[in-house]
Amino acid sequence: MAAGKSLIIFVITILCALSVNAAPIQSTLPVTAQALLERARAANPQRYQFAIDRGAKIEGTADGRSFYLTWFPPATGQNNRTMIISLHGSTSWAFDEFYLWYDVALRHGHGLIALQWWLANDAAPNDYYGPDEVYRLVTPAILAAGIRPGRALLHGFSRGSANLYYVRMFDLIAKNNFFGLTLANSGGASIDYPFYLDVKAGKYGSSPFAGARFATFCGGQDPNPDRDGCPAMRRTADFIRQYGGSVDVTIEDATVGHGGFHQTAAHMEKMVTAFDTVLLGANTRWTIKPDSAFLISNANIPNVGLVRNEVWLTVGGSGIRLFRSVSGDNSTSPQTIPGLSTALNGTGYAPTETVPRESASGVRTLYVLGLAPPGSTGSVVFRLQENGAGQFTLSPPSNIYSGAGQFVGVPDVYTTPDGKLRLIHVDKAANRANAKVAISSNGGQSFTLEDENPFNDLNVTMPGASNTNVDPAVVRLSQGGYLAMAMRLKKLYLFLSADGKTFLPLNGGAPIEASTFRSGATGFFDPTLVQLGDGRVFMYVTLEQTGQAEAVGRAELIPNSVVASTSSASFVDQALAPESIGSSFGVGLAAGTTVATTTPLPFSLGGTSVRIRDSAGIERAAPLFFVSPGQINFQVPAGTASGEAAIAVQGSGTLATGSLMVQPTAPGIFTANANGVGVPAGTVLTYRNGVGIGSRPVFSLDPASGRYVAAPISLGAVGDEVYLVLYGSGWRNRTNLSAVTARIGSLDLQVLYAGEQGGFSGLDQINVRLTRDLIGRGEVELSLRVEGRTANPVMLLFGQN
Repeated sequence: MAAGKSLIIFVITILCALSVNAAPIQSTLPVTAQALLERARAANPQRYQFAIDRGAKIEGTADGRSFYLTWFPPATGQNNRTMIISLHGSTSWAFDEFYLWYDVALRHGHGLIALQWWLANDAAPNDYYGPDEVYRLVTPAILAAGIRPGRALLHGFSRGSANLYYVRMFDLIAKNNFFGLTLANSGGASIDYPFYLDVKAGKYGSSPFAGARFATFCGGQDPNPDRDGCPAMRRTADFIRQYGGSVDVTIEDATVGHGGFHQTAAHMEKMVTAFDTVLLGANTRWTIKPDSAFLISNANIPNVGLVRNEVWLTVGGSGIRLFRSVSGDNSTSPQTIPGLSTALNGTGYAPTETVPRESASGVRTLYVLGLAPPGSTGSVVFRLQENGAGQFTLSPPSNIYSGAGQFVGVPDVYTTPDGKLRLIHVDKAANRANAKVAISSNGGQSFTLEDENPFNDLNVTMPGASNTNVDPAVVRLSQGGYLAMAMRLKKLYLFLSADGKTFLPLNGGAPIEASTFRSGATGFFDPTLVQLGDGRVFMYVTLEQTGQAEAVGRAELIPNSVVASTSSASFVDQALAPESIGSSFGVGLAAGTTVATTTPLPFSLGGTSVRIRDSAGIERAAPLFFVSPGQINFQVPAGTASGEAAIAVQGSGTLATGSLMVQPTAPGIFTANANGVGVPAGTVLTYRNGVGIGSRPVFSLDPASGRYVAAPISLGAVGDEVYLVLYGSGWRNRTNLSAVTARIGSLDLQVLYAGEQGGFSGLDQINVRLTRDLIGRGEVELSLRVEGRTANPVMLLFGQN
């Protein structure tokens, strides 16, 4: 009962699909869900109409009890969709969340899913979905929308916040990792909640939040501070960290109450910008390549900038020295800076740290930290510009920034996305001398304090040198975003920002150790960053060396693309089986789009190749179906050992790396819409008296939506034998046929075959005998299990005959 040629061609087509056709279907809701929708519309007709007028689609949940809204900004492409998924507060409505998120989502280009998770028609305790149910219901919506791992922001307000910790946990358990950032808004983790107690009891392991990035918000005027306010959110942040997660963004607003987040546009903007930062760095890991040939002895406090296409590096230690070169490799030929030694005469300050820059109009500019005389404390920032005689003079004549207490440290200056200037520094006069940022709207003639917590280190339980970021350095990247470095306990840490104001840790927050930078180095200070015209990024830093004076060294910072891999069939399971078909997603994976046209499959397509090193340390080339800049479809090499494997993609002259989990079986069913949900890519074969009398696909094209929908399956006449044939990947290595089960609705059905399809590399096939008990069942779910692992559920439609 092999598939017909037309279906094989179809499966090949969806394997090579670049994106998911995820246009939602507007359908009539089940009775219970429709009643809930009517209550929501009656509760606030204006917000209901607001959503409808802006094109939000209303979909029923899989259990028929509720609904959710799905919306994308106009002209959003399908390849790199992003999504904000929001859970409303107590006795509220999905339309409220849509209304409150709409403007910022539109501005940032993110879609929206708002789930109605309060079941107003049901009595307590069944009037809300539990977090496990919420996750089970939003997963098909996320997949149908074509959202890839890490490209969704999960938000919950109040009661929604109190539940989302476990929604995120179930996402991690399922290994889907849909949520790049989880925003808990005014709802702490209740210490008597069963899921909280289960986490504390170790039911989900020692680190159930490992790898999850959280953000929190609280209002100082919240009427329930120990449940929803700042005390509750601080306690919850400790709970998240205790069990492996990180809290990368915290907003505590003393002036607002329970709904203060949505009432303050700046707070929403900051959080969505943090999500943008997560997206910006999701496919990149930075590595350090020290330059062993570069060393400036008896030097410290380096500052670097690109000035008229030339690298200007200033260092202290024996007076301020300037090293100039096109590639920034000059460490032997210093110069003095004309006018610097006398520019601050009469101000009461002496020049120290000197930051070279070029103004918007092309004028060579220095931002100089002026240090007060010995015996007094104080430091402020001056601006110097080059005059027609080549001398640097004060412009304006007074200091441009003095911080909160006339004691500024380690300044750095860079442009904002809208062309202003931002100054990042340490305010040494503050109660906690952490990094802060100031803004200039007049080209650097003056700065005012903008934000006191760019690295999110103020809201920790036990503040100290181990969690306070100092010596900040920032460079605006030509490829987008801002790369930053900061120092803690003589170690350096990398950060990324979408706007240059809100920074999130890179590389999992791992430190850069001085000993890996240069032999004999014991500590780092004063990092500074520059990007050359060819795109390369360099850091210069003060090195503390055993038995030697401080010196300035440099290293190149190299961005390596990171790929995320999953089953090409289900787009859910991150585990793959030997010989199964996988998809890797990333950036710059290939120079163009190329499809394999020969068998056996090639190991290189369009200059791109993939290698997989398994848990036994054996590396093999992976056969390739298809490559493109954003996606590669490959076959896991035969013989790949179970366990965590490393995958490396060589393409477009760059190396992208990642990891995947290999298991003996990892079943995934191909679906007609190539997104892992909905109707499967399959066919029904009918036999009468042992003779085949017809076959037809289980799907058909809906012209209105452009999507494939379930076609009614006929069980034929009494006595006919009817077989369902489905296609997928990841089950050919099953041990016994008895280890494969298929359930449609509540019926367990006989599996006749589960193995290789035979006509296409990596493609598996399963044949299931259908019974007449299915007549009239309507739309039901098929669940396939192989060796105890469950494939992505798919939907079938059974008619009245």
